[in-house]
Amino acid sequence: MKGILRADLRKNVKSYTATALAIALAVAFLLTCLGLTAGLKTTLARNLTEKAAGADLIVTAPNGVPYDGEGPEPDYLQKVADQAHQAHPEWKILTRTSMSVDLSANRKKVSASVLGLGNPVFDPSSVVEGKRPSSESEIGIEQSNAKTLGVKVGDTINAGIYDSATDDTKTVPLKVSGIYKARPGAFPTSYVSDSLVKTWAGDDYLADIVLISGVGATHLDAAKAELKELISHIPDASYYEVFTADQYLDRAVDSITGGQDILLVLALIFPVIAGVTAIIVVSVTYNVLFARRRRQLALLRAVGATSGQLRSLVARETLLVGAVSAMIGVLAGVIFSAIACRIANLADTWGHAFTVLNWQSLLAGFLCGTVISFLAGFAPSRRVAQVTPIEALATEDKLSRRRKHRTVRAIFGSMLFFGGTATMVYATLKNHQLMMSVSEQGDMDTYTSNFFLIAMFAGMISFLGLIMLTSIVLPYVTSALGMFSSPAAVTWRLAAENTGRNPRRTGATGAALTLGITLLVLLLVGAASVDATGKKVIDEHTPIDLQLVSEGEPLSQTTIANVKATSGLQHTIAVNGLLGSAVPWGEYEKTQKLLSQPEKLTHDENGGCIVAATNEPCDPDADTQELLLESKDFSTVSHSRIPVVTPGHVGIPQLNEEEVGTPYAVRSGDKVLKLTAEKTSLDFVSLNPQDLAGLVSSTQVVRPAQTDSDQELKRNATVLAPRVLLMRISSDCSFSDIEQLASDIPAASEQDAHITGSAPDRAMFTQIAQGLMWGAFAMLGVSVLVALVGVANTLALSVMERRRENGMLRALGMTKGRLQGMLAFEALLTALGALIVGVLAGLGYAIAGINALPVTELASAQIIVVPPLAIVAAALTIVVALLASIGPARAAARVTPVEALAHD
Repeated sequence: MKGILRADLRKNVKSYTATALAIALAVAFLLTCLGLTAGLKTTLARNLTEKAAGADLIVTAPNGVPYDGEGPEPDYLQKVADQAHQAHPEWKILTRTSMSVDLSANRKKVSASVLGLGNPVFDPSSVVEGKRPSSESEIGIEQSNAKTLGVKVGDTINAGIYDSATDDTKTVPLKVSGIYKARPGAFPTSYVSDSLVKTWAGDDYLADIVLISGVGATHLDAAKAELKELISHIPDASYYEVFTADQYLDRAVDSITGGQDILLVLALIFPVIAGVTAIIVVSVTYNVLFARRRRQLALLRAVGATSGQLRSLVARETLLVGAVSAMIGVLAGVIFSAIACRIANLADTWGHAFTVLNWQSLLAGFLCGTVISFLAGFAPSRRVAQVTPIEALATEDKLSRRRKHRTVRAIFGSMLFFGGTATMVYATLKNHQLMMSVSEQGDMDTYTSNFFLIAMFAGMISFLGLIMLTSIVLPYVTSALGMFSSPAAVTWRLAAENTGRNPRRTGATGAALTLGITLLVLLLVGAASVDATGKKVIDEHTPIDLQLVSEGEPLSQTTIANVKATSGLQHTIAVNGLLGSAVPWGEYEKTQKLLSQPEKLTHDENGGCIVAATNEPCDPDADTQELLLESKDFSTVSHSRIPVVTPGHVGIPQLNEEEVGTPYAVRSGDKVLKLTAEKTSLDFVSLNPQDLAGLVSSTQVVRPAQTDSDQELKRNATVLAPRVLLMRISSDCSFSDIEQLASDIPAASEQDAHITGSAPDRAMFTQIAQGLMWGAFAMLGVSVLVALVGVANTLALSVMERRRENGMLRALGMTKGRLQGMLAFEALLTALGALIVGVLAGLGYAIAGINALPVTELASAQIIVVPPLAIVAAALTIVVALLASIGPARAAARVTPVEALAHD
């Protein structure tokens, strides 16, 4: 049998090329995903454990410190550190905490976490330029912050620090002593001396971690036990625990993932799809090759070989092909994963990138490739081994007329598809109805969530049935496509007939392609539609990109001019307003009635009016200072229409439906207006200019924006003046550009004003959706590529089987070009059939999935979008299918009619 095995492999080496490529692609894709997961986990772990860098042992409170005593919390960790140092002077010990600061320079501002540096062994990053800070006047910043602020070593930056003594922010100038290497995927960190952190914190300084180094790997357990004993003797410090570096790392990662390897599960979804596609593609090859060897296997049966020996022979052949293919895939996977980790910035060096995959991952990839080959060949080998010698020695013409009875598969596939689809549609409609009925303030109930789960599970069953039916129906689809040609298009009609001659092969190849196309269209359309729907919801609820708000001193003309000059803004509108309050009229009347009964009132220790019975303020809204803005045409800065408030009405943000049309009391100073409430998508109470002017005292002057530099406007709540600057950003701004704008605008304002708006949410929505689309395009593109390898393999096998037929067509006058065109049309018809089924199914599942989402905000504003990337994917499928036909077509054209018609 060994000799037969070697001979078969040598004879079919060309036929196994496509098989090896499909398996190798699936294995390489698996290892690339595992490599990205390993790189992401390593980066995540390193960033989460930044504070514990360089430590052998860590002492901290896993769940925070449950201190509820009086006065400042005792610094137990400092006691732990002091006693550990007394017991082991040779240990390097550091108590550490972190704090957030705002760094500014060159009219730019960034937020950063600040760590105190002690012994260099605990430094979490390395200096790439300059030196580490050594005094309380120096700071080290990461490369990303240095680039944003436009500073280099030796420059001065300002640090905004919270001062507990004044309950305000103070600015501290610091010299940049060094630039630190940026850590991939981490929030930027700055570094100062440990003493400076303690100075900034003052009496509020409290360490949250103790780092110990110099213990030695052989003494970790003993040192850990000793520290536990030491902590047990410190009163009220029993909740602190001791961790090794590895234990602290595992705990940090588990706190993010919930103790489950979610990243690994998500990373394996797409490789599993590619693996299933590879099994379908490879099984086609084995079906054809083993069927062609029926006569040889029958002869072996005739000379005494048992069916078990034949199965063993075939099994060894599939395992050997799988092992060689898997080895190629492992080598390719190591290279691809290294490149991916470097591009994704998940590895610092190429050496690190090539070692992210451990030996267990490599072994898993090799075994998966071998198993794919074995599973793909299992069913064909059983069918061949079960054939008797008499049946196998029958003529090929007789065999070609035999058809496997597929009624059971058709019935079972139909039950899965139609049953799953009906259930999915029902659950989707019920879920959508419930989403529409749930108010924005309502909570999601389990009943609603269950419909989403039912729809998802039913969709999976429906998809499985679709793949089964596709393998049966697709040959009829390709044959029907052949009818869309003129009677003179002989080549096209021959190609259509050829796709239907072997329905099993055409169906299996098309099903593999349909699987990838359906999932690709599903994710692309789903992500684009959710993106469009989400942005529509954001536009309707928060239509303004950015808004600079001043709730104290009105915005000055200088501030407005500086902000307008900021790069990245498309339009701006300065809006006049007052400070006051808006409450339901019933509450206002209740307050006024109470104020008219002085016997029920008294005063608190500060002289304020309170209700004697409840100690509550007499007029709780008297000191409310919310913005009352002038309603005007905001079309140049708004993403959706904001109607101008009509006279006698007031626009109230986030107004409940039942409150629309109810009277509201709008107050500013001693002026009160009774207005009818209506909804507004602005974040502020808005009034018609006529009503807003009525809230201005007769002794005050209504000032336009360009004359707001007068001193009388400052800090006067009841003076009409510019208080909000609405902005629309340029359409080409990225998420990072918007973040920079949010930093640049307050710095340019030079006033105590804050920035809000929906631009970051809108950009983040787009960034996530585009990431999903490109991820789906890349991930599922591999499955489509594997399926297209199957198209090329099917054509190559067809060329081998139809050698005599092709020779006859050449002898009857068909040119090489028309013969090549016929094979190209076969590939095109198979791809078109799979594309039609896949696109329609993908659109259907995408629409169902969007409607089944348990998100109330998306229920009433759904938009179905077919992104350009889906059209590109469809076009590439056709192009690659035609390219896949080039090799088989050229092989067929090289054979002369005499050679093709010769007797084998």
